[in-house]
Amino acid sequence: MRWNILVVDDEIVAVEGIKAAIDKEKFNIGVIYTAYNIQEAQNLLENNEIHILICDIEMPGGSGLELLEWVKAGGRNLVNLILTSHADFSYAQHAVSLGVMQYILKPASDIDLNQALQKAVQKLDGGYKENVQMLRLMREEFFQNILSGVLNAHLELTGKNSFERLCIKSSQEYILTLLCIERQGRDNAQNREAQWNPALFSVQNIAEEFLRAQNKNYVIVKSGETMLFLIIFAEEFDSSLLEEIVEGVGQYAELSLCCYFGRKVRVEGLLEEKDIILTAQRNNAVHKKGVFPAEVLLGKKLVYMEMDGELISVLLRRKKYDTVYDYMKHHLQDMLHADNMQEGIMKRFCEDAGQIFYQNFQDFADIFHKEEYLEKKAKALTGLEECLDWLKYALEEFRREQQERYEVSPVTSAMEYIEKHLDGELSCKAVAAYVGMHHDYLSRIMKKEKGLTLQQYIDEMRLKKAKSLLVSTDIPANTISQIIGYRHYTYFSTYFKKRTHMSPTDFRRLYGGSEEKEGGNEEA
Repeated sequence: MRWNILVVDDEIVAVEGIKAAIDKEKFNIGVIYTAYNIQEAQNLLENNEIHILICDIEMPGGSGLELLEWVKAGGRNLVNLILTSHADFSYAQHAVSLGVMQYILKPASDIDLNQALQKAVQKLDGGYKENVQMLRLMREEFFQNILSGVLNAHLELTGKNSFERLCIKSSQEYILTLLCIERQGRDNAQNREAQWNPALFSVQNIAEEFLRAQNKNYVIVKSGETMLFLIIFAEEFDSSLLEEIVEGVGQYAELSLCCYFGRKVRVEGLLEEKDIILTAQRNNAVHKKGVFPAEVLLGKKLVYMEMDGELISVLLRRKKYDTVYDYMKHHLQDMLHADNMQEGIMKRFCEDAGQIFYQNFQDFADIFHKEEYLEKKAKALTGLEECLDWLKYALEEFRREQQERYEVSPVTSAMEYIEKHLDGELSCKAVAAYVGMHHDYLSRIMKKEKGLTLQQYIDEMRLKKAKSLLVSTDIPANTISQIIGYRHYTYFSTYFKKRTHMSPTDFRRLYGGSEEKEGGNEEA
């Protein structure tokens, strides 16, 4: 801040001497105005921003004390220095009552004058910092209330008086900008505040350094844990400054930052502009870093291209997992280019990919319920990298499951599958499909290894489970028949008698000790 001075004296030589004695660079002085009577001084004070008044007391046409009385009555907040040839106590006393900071005897030496100026500037600096801080807080609160909808921009509350207190014009136009930290690395809700509040603080500090360096009029309003709204006076807006902020945040804070800026609007248009910019930010499914005009992003038409599900299924059956990943990756990248980065495309793609996985890997249902799979699938909607991470994880899990399954013999895999699915409608075709063989071929190699065909092994395992349940539980026999996959108790009972030479009830009575009528309680 540069300080402007008004020197008032009826002696031209005195005025010029004072001007020459002032060290403008040392005290950060801007303009030195001069006046030779009270009327000239009043005119300059009314039409210019003046901070320090150096005034002689004794002048024709009115004294310096009269000028000071006029200044005080007008409520002007100046630092006043008085020059006089007489060390009169009554003059000094009156001057002090009018807010004079220092009384200087003429002729004033350069040292005396500059010492007085140093005190004046120190006082101004202290008051300026306080005023700037207060103004900044007032503006932040005002725009925070506007953007949150608490304060209606059309109400009297935001009328002329409010704008005057904020030192801005009611006709002032602004560019609203959203500074958004990329969410990469947010793993759980518990550490969000600890992780992101310092990051947001760093972004704000870096942004303000760039803004102050270019003397921009701006206001920053915090929004959540990862976003800041930057309000820049429209006539001072330059998108290249936002690019510098993005690069600065990347270099000094090692964070990825996206900036979305809106149109030129007055204060009453800021709330609507906020909604537009937030929609643009949500639609960004591709870029992690950069500067984007919100209006351009929202003006693009969504174009979605279906994947070839049949081709993917063929490749998966042939275990071409890497080829499937490359196909899906390039398909998504072709859609999500810079001019078509809509959130809706990500959503549809993830839905289609998930359906393709489910159709081809129903036997690996456990994968779909894993916590890590579900977390990655949820994050897939937030961006291209997250989506590709989910695809890669899912395909690797499917590959691993199949490899583990085929590390054991097909017969062993079939036996494990049968044991897990005895309580359902277990068929030879279902078992064979699980191990990836034709059921006749699987039955032949099982006969060779175990001495039983596939169907015989299924029946044998059902019989074994039935015996165990009859001996160790009180479950009725006809209920046990349903548990092990027989629809009709009669068929189960006939098969049981054929293999054990006794009915299920007799078997239970002999080996389990409980009494039950033939067929169990359900037939009684």
